[in-house]
Amino acid sequence: METVEKRFTASSGRKILKIYKCKRVELLPRIVDFKKDMNEYIIRFEWINGKQIESDDLSNGFYNLGKFHKTNLIKRYSDGLKTICHGDFHTGNIVKTIDNEYRFIDVTYLNIGWNYSDLEYIDFYDLYNTEEYPWMIKNKDLFDCYLDGANIKLNNIKKNEIIRKIVIKYLKKCIKNGNKNGVNSSIEEKALKYIRRGKDI
Repeated sequence: METVEKRFTASSGRKILKIYKCKRVELLPRIVDFKKDMNEYIIRFEWINGKQIESDDLSNGFYNLGKFHKTNLIKRYSDGLKTICHGDFHTGNIVKTIDNEYRFIDVTYLNIGWNYSDLEYIDFYDLYNTEEYPWMIKNKDLFDCYLDGANIKLNNIKKNEIIRKIVIKYLKKCIKNGNKNGVNSSIEEKALKYIRRGKDI
């Protein structure tokens, strides 16, 4: 079997191993073995044989993300689920295998959290241009595909409330990371201000 090794900090490695042990993670790469090396974990994963998902096939990717969240449900909230989240769900981490299955690779940011945080790369408010921000996804219909997979029913008012929360959470994260790493986050700061005021961007 072809494999790939990744290094993680001790805390990240422990978290990933714990989630893999306790939850149903069939859509993620299988762990072949692992070892601790000083203050790191080296984890060897199976290599997923396939290719990055095409843009016209993203509906299936997000539908399967919804199923993954539903399968690993921990607790229901009024505004979503506590579940296993991929943590970095962009198109580069969604693979369609040679057997036409959908798998999610790179579990660096795997966590237990709010299900909708995995939808943060959907550009719901058309804030970003795809040349400078190729990881942002312009297809807003993917939200409905996700909800179908997770078997979540929302009316339009609730959908808009959830979308607003997703975007605000993502913008705040971008601003925090920008301040920490000296990266310009003026787009996010302006957008956050307008969204909080309930204005059009």
